[in-house]
Amino acid sequence: MTRKAIQCNNKLIRVPILSFNPLLFHSSKIVLLWLLLHPIAIAISSTDLSSEQAQRYHNLLRELRCLVCQNQSLAESDAGLATDLREKVKTMIIDGADDDEIFKFMTERYGDFVLYQPPFKPQNYILWIAPFLLLLIGLTILIKKVARQAHGK
Repeated sequence: MTRKAIQCNNKLIRVPILSFNPLLFHSSKIVLLWLLLHPIAIAISSTDLSSEQAQRYHNLLRELRCLVCQNQSLAESDAGLATDLREKVKTMIIDGADDDEIFKFMTERYGDFVLYQPPFKPQNYILWIAPFLLLLIGLTILIKKVARQAHGK
């Protein structure tokens, strides 16, 4: 870079002289082109689904759990893995997979945890039965306590 010496307050200061750099100019054209075309590419890629497929896509995303956020569906999550899984679901829908095939793929790869409605099978019995057992135990304790108080008076 060329510099020019100028005098300021009786001091000699060297300042850079801006010159045309063809490589920098070419790079800025590439960045500008990318900034202009990127939104168009996103718009085109998001219209790959028909209205029926889009409805299925959104329903599936609401039924699948984000593995990173754990308390959000794939539709709600902004995690990187959720983005990848959304793209995988979309690709599978475009390729003609039905909902059961998509659920099967997800559970084989990530386990039943990925489903908001886990299936009723031996590994998950505790998930389905525990709330009712806890309610039954709580009601039993409450009834015994009320019965003791009634007999104690």
